[in-house]
Amino acid sequence: MKLDDIVLDTNCLKVLLGQYYKYPGKNRDTDVRFHADNTLNPTVVRLINQIISSHFYGGGNYVVASTFAFVEIARQFAEISDGKFLIQQFKAFIDQPPVWFVIAAVEKSLYEHLLEISATVKMPGGDYKKIEWADAIHYATALSRDNCKLATTDVRLRQLDIFNKIII
Repeated sequence: MKLDDIVLDTNCLKVLLGQYYKYPGKNRDTDVRFHADNTLNPTVVRLINQIISSHFYGGGNYVVASTFAFVEIARQFAEISDGKFLIQQFKAFIDQPPVWFVIAAVEKSLYEHLLEISATVKMPGGDYKKIEWADAIHYATALSRDNCKLATTDVRLRQLDIFNKIII
């Protein structure tokens, strides 16, 4: 079975980090298993856990977050981490992410993908909402990767999913 990579927005990343550091003493490269909650739905969790398991067999798929997602967390660390992980753990994750995780650069190659994303989106009620540039970076990161999905909590991006990249 061919797996997709999965890009996490900032909210999904913070939940992943909280669950990653919840059980001390585990071999987090291989033994960690994530569970569904209000942010990470069962489809997202199943894909993340399949990606981790695939690395036992030389799998080449990854859980991904942009460097910008890490910057967003760092800028408001206490508020976003909500005591679920420590600043030292956050730094350690950035310094040496697990083998199944990629921190994607925000670089010039994202520009063409950012241009594919509309500045506004029509919501179910008929009104138009702006797509925030920070959220557009997460979507552009997913667009920049082949066979990739985006896990996002942003309702505006969900309305914009013309590329069938979003897992709700």
